[in-house]
This record gives sequence, C-alpha cells and structure tokens, in this order.
Amino acid sequence: MFYSNKNLTSITFSPSFNTENITDFLYCFSTCDKLQSIDLSHFNLRSADRLTHFLSYDKSLKSIDLSNIYAENLTDMSATFYGSNSLTFINLTNFNAPKLWQMIHTFRDCTSLTSIDFSNFRAPKLRTLQNAFYKDSSLKSVNLSSVESDDFQVLSDMLYDCHSIEYIYLPKTNYKNSATMDRAFTNCYSLKSINLSSYSGRISSLKAFEGCTNLSYIDISSFDTAPENLFKDLPKTGEIKLSKRAFNGIKDQIPEDWAILLIK
Repeated sequence: MFYSNKNLTSITFSPSFNTENITDFLYCFSTCDKLQSIDLSHFNLRSADRLTHFLSYDKSLKSIDLSNIYAENLTDMSATFYGSNSLTFINLTNFNAPKLWQMIHTFRDCTSLTSIDFSNFRAPKLRTLQNAFYKDSSLKSVNLSSVESDDFQVLSDMLYDCHSIEYIYLPKTNYKNSATMDRAFTNCYSLKSINLSSYSGRISSLKAFEGCTNLSYIDISSFDTAPENLFKDLPKTGEIKLSKRAFNGIKDQIPEDWAILLIK
C-alpha cells in the first residue's frame, strides 16, 4: 500500500478505515525511509494470514505498538520488522495469534532494538524462531516465557551475534521429538545463563554456544546428548545441569571448576 514511499513521515488511520477482510499485508509499509510514526491502533488483523515484511527496512521508525492485537488467522510473521535499524522498542503486549507458527527473520538486523515487550504474547502453534533476532546487537533480553507451544522446535541462528543479550527466556514446548538449535546463541558475548530444560529428545546444536564467553549457567537436563564442543569458549568456572546420559558423552570435556548437577 505504501511500499517504498520516500517522502511519508507519519501515518494515522481513523476508526473508519476498515481492514477486517484483508488477508495479506505483504510489504504494506516496507522501505518507507522517512517514516517516523505510525498509528495502527485501529487496524483489524482478524483475517490476516501474513504480516511478511509488514514494516521492514523502515530506516527512521523508532518504535511500534502492536499491543492488544487479536489475529486469529495469522500464520506467518516472517521478516515483519527485518532491517528497520532505527527501531528501539516494539510493543507486542497481549498479541494473540492462535495459528501463528512461523517467525523467521522477524526482527533480524534491527541493530538499535533494545527491548521487545512480549508480555502475554500468545502463539500456541509457534514452531520456529529461526534467525528471528539475528544480529540485533543492542538487544539486552528476550522474554517469551508466556508462550507455551505444542510444536516449538527450531531455534537455529535465533540470537546469532546478539552481543548485548544477557538473558533469554524461551517458549515452553510440549514438542518431544528432535529440536534444532544450531548456532542459536553463537557470539552472545554477554549471555550469562540459559535454561533449555523444556526441550527434550535428540538436539541438533552445532556451534550453539560458540563465542559465549560469559555463559556460566546451563540447564540442558532434558537433552539426550550434550552439544558438541560445549565448553570451547565458556568461562573456566560455572554450573551445568544435565542428564546422566548426556554427562557420559561429555564428562571428559567438563572443566574441573564447573559444578555438575546430574538429573536421572
């Protein structure tokens, strides 16, 4: 609708602007280089299937409010905010999307982003956050603990090169088969602790913690196997919680000053 508009600085929609039958918002406000403010409080997303590249590459936009949205048919939020590198805050409080399963590249390259409010964010079918926060170098924490998914399984490259992130609270999942978290936390230099106890089965975790030089607490108690070269870049002291089965595979790699808590 406004794709690549180079002069637009502000957008406000009145209550009479009716979007209840729109199913696809692909590139709707993407690449509006001068856009600084947008009011979406009257947007009805009940019929929306995709918000792909909805607000991507908006170089001047500093904050966005999508709180209290009920998107009952939304399945795909891929690249929704991709490359909007002036964004510092996104409000997704009470965002309710019962069919949403894909958030690939959703916040990727939002290099100024420091905070996302996911309070009461509901997505019970969420399956993947692959590359979701890729290279968000200013982001300090992510809390998705309010999400409980039946199918969450892919975290690959999720927080790759998020140098400032200290804490991550992941969705709880009822998915019991193999999960994938290759490079999920690579180069998260500031990450201090991680709890992955909601994830079970055989985990693919190639280079998951490479470059995590301050990570001193790890809970992988539900893993069948431990990540390869887990302690390559980790501190000399710390604490790890893991199963006896996983411990047997890496016991020779664990530094002597790491405390070990074994779970049956």
